[in-house]
Amino acid sequence: MVLNAEMRFCVRHLYGNFRNQWRGLKLKSILWKVVIACGKEDYEERMKLLEKECKAWHAYLLLAGKEMWTRSHFLTNRKFDLLCNNICEAWNKYILEARDKPVITLLEMIKKMMIIRFQTERILAEAH
Repeated sequence: MVLNAEMRFCVRHLYGNFRNQWRGLKLKSILWKVVIACGKEDYEERMKLLEKECKAWHAYLLLAGKEMWTRSHFLTNRKFDLLCNNICEAWNKYILEARDKPVITLLEMIKKMMIIRFQTERILAEAH
C-alpha cells in the first residue's frame, strides 16, 4: 500500500452498479454533470437536481462519499483528476493473451505486442 495514496471510485462502474435498478439517459446526464462539477456550490446545485429526479440515487451517492467520485471534492494537491479507469481496463484487455503466462514470457509477449503496435503506428504516420 502506498502511503498517502488517494482512493477513488470509477464513475463508470459506479453508474453501472446503479443503472441495473434505475435506467435513463437523463439520470446518466445529471450524474456526469455532478461528477465534473469543479466547485462545491456547483456540486450542491447539481446534486439537488439529481435528488429531485431520483432520491434513491442521490442517497446512494452520498453514502459513497463525495470525495471518492466527484471532482469538486478531490484533494487539490493531487496531480490528476481521472474519473474512470478505462485506461487500465483497455490495457488489461490488450494483454489478455499474455496475462496468465510466467513473468518472463508475459514481458516478452508485451514487448512484442508493443513493437508491432509502434511499427504499425509509424507506418500509418508516414503514409499521411
